[in-house]
Formats: sequence, structure tokens, C-alpha cells
Amino acid sequence: MNKSKNKIRHRGNNNLKKNMAFDKTNRNRVIIFSLILVIVGAAIYLRTATFDYVYCDDDKFVINVYDFNKELSNIKTSFERTLTTGSAYYRPVLISSFIIDANIGGLDPSVYRITNIILHLLGSLLVFFTLLRLKYDDLPSFLLTLIFVVHPMLTPAVSWISGRNDSLITVFLLLSFISLINFFESNNNKKWLHYGIHLFTFIIALFTKEIAAFFPFVVYIYILIIRKEKPFSKNNIYLGIGWFIMGIIWFGMRTAAMENTNTPDTIGWDAIVLNIPSVFTYISKAIIPIRMTPLSLFESITVIIGALLIIGIAVFVFMNKNIRRNYILFGTLWYVFFLFPTLLVRLLDDFFDYAEHRVYLLMVGIFIVIMEIIKSFNIDFKKPIPISILLILIVVLGVKAFVYQNSFEDMFRFWGSYVRTYPDKSKGYYNLGLAYYTVDSLDKAERIYKKALKLDNQNIDLYINIAALYLKKNQNQLAEQYALMGKNVEPENALLNYNLGKTYYARKQYDKAERPFEIAVSRTPNPKWFITLGYTYMQNKKYDGAIAAFNESIRINPNDPNAWALLGRTYFLNNNMEMAESVSKDAIKMNSLFKDAYITLLNIYLINKDKQSANQIVQEMQRNNLSVPDEFLIRINNL
Repeated sequence: MNKSKNKIRHRGNNNLKKNMAFDKTNRNRVIIFSLILVIVGAAIYLRTATFDYVYCDDDKFVINVYDFNKELSNIKTSFERTLTTGSAYYRPVLISSFIIDANIGGLDPSVYRITNIILHLLGSLLVFFTLLRLKYDDLPSFLLTLIFVVHPMLTPAVSWISGRNDSLITVFLLLSFISLINFFESNNNKKWLHYGIHLFTFIIALFTKEIAAFFPFVVYIYILIIRKEKPFSKNNIYLGIGWFIMGIIWFGMRTAAMENTNTPDTIGWDAIVLNIPSVFTYISKAIIPIRMTPLSLFESITVIIGALLIIGIAVFVFMNKNIRRNYILFGTLWYVFFLFPTLLVRLLDDFFDYAEHRVYLLMVGIFIVIMEIIKSFNIDFKKPIPISILLILIVVLGVKAFVYQNSFEDMFRFWGSYVRTYPDKSKGYYNLGLAYYTVDSLDKAERIYKKALKLDNQNIDLYINIAALYLKKNQNQLAEQYALMGKNVEPENALLNYNLGKTYYARKQYDKAERPFEIAVSRTPNPKWFITLGYTYMQNKKYDGAIAAFNESIRINPNDPNAWALLGRTYFLNNNMEMAESVSKDAIKMNSLFKDAYITLLNIYLINKDKQSANQIVQEMQRNNLSVPDEFLIRINNL
């Protein structure tokens, strides 16, 4: 009897040792697979760290708001505002990521790009761990995640600074999802630790992107159809309470931040109707990545391929009795629920229909469906033929992603790629022309702008920019011609009228310049524009109007010494010597090197025959290394 017990105990110990050895081996494989994923991802994308800005949203999120981003304390402020002024997007975690980058590397684009690479590597690892937690075998999970790492459709999320929001939310939502699984599968004190991590990463995801609001629905579907838990179990009640509290906190802060915002975009069912082809195009490009460009248009080929793939998968699932339909349903609903918020919004600017990087989180749902199809065929990836086919596919996708990265090298490559893909879209030429205009390659910009104008002669921005280009080339008559053409499209446009006024101003036709400048400042109260208008009034001897314009400029920006100096000059010309003297002194206090203000004071003191004050001004100018015109020295000596 004792011998039997000893044999049983001995067999039990052997089994335990075998299980422990298996767990250790499995853990080592997971670590090795994880390292390979990181190495491959870094090898594919590390070169993008040397790329420049592409000036498509990265300028809005990084360059134009650098003064805000460089203050670390503005992380708190980012939770009190929308993504950009007046926008309907509440993304404080995204803003905070740019603030952190700005404090690490200033405006060095490599810092922002390295962050994107790190987020992609983290996202890829979490996709791998998610598949493992869903009980898929480690080798097929690793191979499928390797496809995720190198998939060219995810290249914009890594290689485009503005695309990081989708990798960012994927990191937090997958962390939250894994923590939820751990919550259900833990029976000790760690259970509540996982509960806390789940809720914390969930609310961070909410603050990253609004689509996280659909996460509880996806999770509840997982609980019911995969875990087959009771709908109102204690665990589900705890989760529901936590989700509700996190949601209320997020919704309250979002509502406060979005007060007085008014988006021009289409939101609701009308947007869904316009965006519905994206259901098919994301599937199409995920399976067959063709016609790649970060900002894409709906095309028949991708829509048809996507529709055929969906029909094919549906028929296969229906006909295959061995497939786990609950997992297929879960993967499908993951895709649908996280895509749905994207369908609800249609941007006003119609030069693209969808952004490729938004498929990042959706890929998880697609991969779950693919994994189930693979399982139904009982494919053994340890055999040479299946693994060879998959490795060839991974290499092909990796090469395509590597080449596709070139489109994100700088603004010329970015918009040049768009123009090559969609040569009949005016917006691509407009932005490419703007890129060349920015670096003073004016002849190239001119040719490209005119191509854009042939495609769309109702685009007011083109007339504005072409007029500005000709102003820069000192071809003022051509600038006037295009500005007047633009007025036929939008006669009251502020910037167009300002450019038209500048064409007259440059030729000293101040009487003609007045009206366009007046229209410009009435639409956009720009302090520098008020200075230009004031100077125009001054040249036309309309001193009261000039004084009003300069005062308005000072009201908007009281720290511009040019406005103060010109105001002093106008008071002088209007024979108000007391105000001219006072305002000119204020200008000098603001900037002791502002010569025009000294000249006004010299004129006042010469008229008043105040030799002592005039000599004091001369001495002050000399102390500041400002040259004094000989005519003034002669006139002072003659007093």
C-alpha cells in the first residue's frame, strides 16, 4: 500500500517537474520571440528617426505650439483644452506626449520620431501578449505579430509624427484588456491590483482618443461569448461600476474642455453614409496592401477587394463546422466597434476619405479572425512549407514597409507621394507647392500651384498663395491679377484682400490699397495688418484713421515698438506734438534701438527750437550705436 502511494507521489512529482519544465521552456520562448519582435521592428523603422517634419498636422501639433509644449506644467492644461483651438477632438494624452518630447529634445524631429518607434514596438509586444492571453499558441501568435510589426499599412502610425495617436491608444487599451483577463484569472490579492490597472489604463485610453468609449462594450462581449460568464456576476458588476466612474470623469472633463467649440465637420448618420466604404478598404489593405498613401481616397479596387474578402470569410465560417464562431464573432465585433466612431465623423476637407494609421487598433480584431481561420486548417507552423510561406510574406511586407517609409522623409516626399497616387487631386499639388514656397523655391512652387489651379479653380487658398508668391518675386501686377481672380471666388476673404492691398502698397498706390486692407482687418484683426493699414492712411494723409489703426494694433499687441513709433510719427504729422513726444518715448523704452522713434523726437525738438533736448537725443542714439543723419546734426548746430 505504501509502495503504491509512493509510486503515485513519484509520478505526481514527475508530472509537476514536467509542467514546471514546460512552463519555463514556454516562458523562454516568449522572451525570445519578444526580443525578435523588438529587433525586427527597430531594424525596419529606426532609420525614420533621421526624417524631417512633413508639415501635415505635425506642424500644428509640434512646431506651431512649441511655446505651449515646452512648458512641462502644460500637461495639466492639456486636460482642459481640445487638440487644437476650436477642434472637436479631446486628446490630452496625445498633447502630453508631445509636451514630454518637447522637453526632451525641443523641436528636434528625431525625438518625436523615436517616440513613435517605441510606441510601435510596445504596441506590437502587446498584440503578441494579447494573442497569448487569448490562449493561442506562441509560435503562430509570434508569426502573426511579426506581420503586425512589418505591415506597411501601419507605417504611417510609426513614420508620421501625427500618426502616433493610434499606436498610443492601442498600447493603453491592450494593457487594459490584458489586465481584465488577469483580473478574471487571478484568485488572490493580485486580482484587485489587475482591476485597478485595468481601470487606470482604460481612463488613460479615454483621454487618448474618443474611440476608447466603446471599449467596455468590446470587453463585455469578450466576457459573455469567450469567457461565458454570467451577465450580472459580481466581477461584471465591479467592472460596470468602475467603467461608469471612469466614463463620468472623462465625460465631465471633455465637456468642460469642449465648451464653445464649433466643428465644421459632418457628424452623425450623414457621415456614416459617406464613410461606409472604409469598412471594406481597411480590410482590403490589411490583407492586400496596395495603393498605399497615409491620407487615402476610396477607390473601387480596394472597396471591391474588401467586400469580396468579407463575403469569402463569411461563407467560409458558415460552411466550416469546426471553426470557433464565438471567436470569429468577437474579432469581428472588435473591428466594428472600434471602427464605428471613425465612421461618425466626416472631415470638411475632402482631399482624403480615410487615414491608414487608424487601422492600428482594428488589426487586433482582424488578427483574431485570421488566427481562427488558421486554427481551422490545423496548420503546423513547425513544418517547413507553412513557415517558409509565412516568412516570405513577412519579408515582402517588410520590404514594402521599408520603401513606403520614404514618403515620410520630408514634406516634399510626403506631398509628392500623394500627388503621384492621386494626380487629379488639387489639394496634393497645393501642399506640394506650399512646401517649395516655404524654402523659397518659387519657380517650382509657381508651376505646381498652376497645376492645382487647373484642377480646381474655386480653391481660394490657391489664389491667396499664388498672389503671395508673386509678391515675393516682386511681380506685383501678376500678384494683383491672381488676387482679383480670387475675389471672384470669395470677395471678402481676409488674407486674399490683404495680399491684394500689398500689391498696391508695394507700388505705392496707397489710395487703392486702403479698401482691401480695411476688408482684411474687419475679417481678421491682425495687429500687423493694422500697422500696414495705419501706414497706408498716413501716406494718404488720413491721420485720424492712421491713429485709430495704430491704437488698435497696440490694443491687440501692446509690446510692438513699431506700432508705438508709427503712432508717434502720425501724431507729429497731425501737429499733436505733446502726444507725439510721449508715444515716441514709450517706443524707445520698449526698444532703445528703435531709430524711427528718435527721429520723431529730433523733429519735435527742432521745431520747438529745443537744442538741449535735441542734443540729449543725439547722445542717446550714439550710446546705442545708432547713426544720426547729417542733416539733423547741421540743423541742431544752427539752432
